[in-house]
Amino acid sequence: MQDSVVERAVAGDVEAMNALISENQDMIFNSIYYMVGDHNAAEDLTQTVFFKALKNLKFFNNESAFSTWLYAIARNSVRNYWRDKARRKHYSFSHSENHSDGKNPQYESDAPEPWETLIAEENAGMVKETIAQMRDDYKEIIVLRDIQELPYKKVAQVLDISLGTVKSRLARARKSLKIKLKLKMGVM
Repeated sequence: MQDSVVERAVAGDVEAMNALISENQDMIFNSIYYMVGDHNAAEDLTQTVFFKALKNLKFFNNESAFSTWLYAIARNSVRNYWRDKARRKHYSFSHSENHSDGKNPQYESDAPEPWETLIAEENAGMVKETIAQMRDDYKEIIVLRDIQELPYKKVAQVLDISLGTVKSRLARARKSLKIKLKLKMGVM
């Protein structure tokens, strides 16, 4: 089915283009967000990815899934983002993790205590920040496998590496993340 949607999009069908964006937008945004650690930058990069994808749709070959092709564009866009950021010698990470939907929390008997929620949010923010500060190859593999929950085979396709490399790199990335988190928490 996706092949026909891609074919229609290549032919200029706006509805097909919108369908491709809708189907993949959250996945691409979440991946980028975990790699850059900044909500606004992730939104901008997601738009850039889809702009590039739609502009170059005629070059997509059906040898891989459309989502795999999008991940490759996203990965390159994130690399360009970090390269440009390094050139400007400006290293900052957004510590604003509060993207509330504006709803009031429900205070039911099984609801967590406010201090439990605060600790959970702080821990999630610390994990996101730590992932954003990791080496690119570690960051990518943790986001794709542990956050996006892609199968190992799909991760190998997206990163264009062997299955064995996925497993070994993921093990090293997880170990690095664990050490960095322990250091931040003062456990080591």
